Order: sequence, then C-alpha cells, then structure tokens
Amino acid sequence: MICFNWTGFPQYGARCVREFVKTMPEERCVVVAMRPDVPIRGMEDLAGCPVIWVRPDEQRSIAEVCGEMPKWMGGSGWFSPLYNRWRDEVRAAGGRVICGSDNNLSFHGIRSVVVEILKAIRFRLLYRNKYDYFLVPGKSGRRLMKFYGVPNDRIVEGSYGADNTLFFNGPQLSERPKRMIYVGQLCERKNVMRLCKAFVAANESGEWSLDLYGCGPLESALKDLADRESNGKITIHPFAQPEELAQHYREARLFCLPSLREHWGLVVHEAALSGCVLLLSDRIGAGDDLLRPIDNGHGNGMTFHPYDVQSMTRVFKQAMALDDEQLKTAQRISCELAQGYGPARFASAIKSMLK
Repeated sequence: MICFNWTGFPQYGARCVREFVKTMPEERCVVVAMRPDVPIRGMEDLAGCPVIWVRPDEQRSIAEVCGEMPKWMGGSGWFSPLYNRWRDEVRAAGGRVICGSDNNLSFHGIRSVVVEILKAIRFRLLYRNKYDYFLVPGKSGRRLMKFYGVPNDRIVEGSYGADNTLFFNGPQLSERPKRMIYVGQLCERKNVMRLCKAFVAANESGEWSLDLYGCGPLESALKDLADRESNGKITIHPFAQPEELAQHYREARLFCLPSLREHWGLVVHEAALSGCVLLLSDRIGAGDDLLRPIDNGHGNGMTFHPYDVQSMTRVFKQAMALDDEQLKTAQRISCELAQGYGPARFASAIKSMLK
C-alpha cells in the first residue's frame, strides 16, 4: 500500500495523485491529508483513491488511519510533527519514505545566506538520513537539497504541476485583450500592493486592465487603491475554482506573480500552459524552470526586484510594448516549457522512486 501525506491537500495535488493511481492499478493507494486553507472543492472525487482527512493533533498511528502499514509513504515536508511520527513508524516497519519539498534556494542579501547555512546544518543533523528520497518541483528545489547535503541521485524532480487538460493554450496573445492577470492570496507576502501601484504607473495609455483573483487580508485596501488610482482599470475578483480560472488565463496576455517569497508557484505553471507572458519577481522558484528572458531576443518573460516599484513599472512597460512577433515567440516558449511539468511528470517521478 502506498500512502500520500499532503498538508493542505489541493485540487492540483488530487489530479497528480489520480494520474499516478491510473498507472498503478495493482497497488492500493490512499491520501491522508489536512484540509487546505482556501475553499477548493472536489479533491475527494478527483484523487482516484480514498482521501482521509485528519487534523494536526491526530493521535492514531498511520497503520490505524490507513487500515494497514504503508510500504511506501510520501509526505509533504519535514516540519509536521504528525507526519514525522508517521515517517518513523513506516521506517521502523521496514517501509520507505519520500520527503516532498517545494522550498527553493534563494540567496538575497547576507541575512538570507546566513539563514540558509543554519538551515542546512540543522537539516543535515536532523532530517537528511530519515528519508529515502526527496521529491522537488524543479531546478531550484534540487539545488536546495544538494546544498542541504542530499546526494543528487536521491533527488527527483516533478513533485507537482497544473493539469494540462484543464489549463491549455488559447488564442494568439496579439488577439487577446490587453489584460494582465494575477492569481493568488491578497496578502503582504504576495506583494500585491506594489503590483497595483506599478501597474497604474505603467498603464499611461489607459489601454490595459489588471484583474486579480483571490482573497486575503489586503482585499479592502486593494479595492480602495483600485477605486482611487486606477480609473477603473484594476478589478479585484473573488477566489475562483481552477475550472473557472482556466478561461481567465486564456483571456490575458500577461501574467504577474510579484511575491516577496515563493517556493515554486503553481500559478506560474498554469499561466505558462495558457500561453501567457510571465512577469515574475526574482524570488520565484518556478522561474528557473518556466521563464526564459525576453531581453535575449528569444524568451517568454521578464523578472524584477519585488521591493522596487520602479523596477516593476519598467518591466510592465516593456511587456506592454511587445510587438506581435515577440508575443508569438513568448507564447510558444511558455507552452513548450510548461509541457515538462504536471500530473504525468508527478506519476513518472513517483514510479521512478518505487523502482
């Protein structure tokens, strides 16, 4: 039996698990998960196997929860006391454990370097030898695990990605409305206030619109800013289910994720699958996998410093001025790079470790 542990089990996770379950019909699979903070629906129906919801204070053993002791268990991270207890139970019974980590290696300033060195020391002492494999999203995650002392042959890429049957390419970018889209929480970490201020500064012609989809503590402040400064060009939309979001991506030319910190950023993959130009802060883990700079004449996006509104504004102006040929190239590259990630890659990654 194979058990997947997933903190805040998301819909994209359910789609990834379903793809794996389809390829391993002879194996019993189960997901043991904590519920996500956002109101995503449908995980139980999409996963293709039983989903058992637990709380962080769950007292049962993993064998009691699943009905038998897993021979393989994949967990999300090493910071959950519950999953760590279950990890030890599985290994004591002779099973193997995969550690899922979407953290990225990000050195920005002396303080961040010192912090990462301390984390690496702690990880080597406490966690490195308690897992058989480490599953990461992409290149930045692999670099982090190697920095933490994990041998390269115990690191596998492909921990998650959006479903390309739901998110896929749309009309040519030059035929889409002059629209920028943001999807995510409306909070400080996501840097949405600077996003809106930079957009207003860049949109001198008034031809562009910015649509934000999400919820969070900054929703009221963002609406006030939009009403006060954007002349109706910024709209704050409620949180939307993935099935609704897919069409919104295909109706936008530009996608922006300005986060101050972002381990990988699934929404970047959703936008790339949809053919959008990617405008990312230089702290986004997925940038290593899904963005090629347009300034080299053959790319699909641009990066900026997330604390610098002028840097963001400059990048937005450049993106708004892309000609039809540049848009065509960017759209093709976004779609090409995005094909390397998603449920099929997840299933292949898990199977490679099981072998």
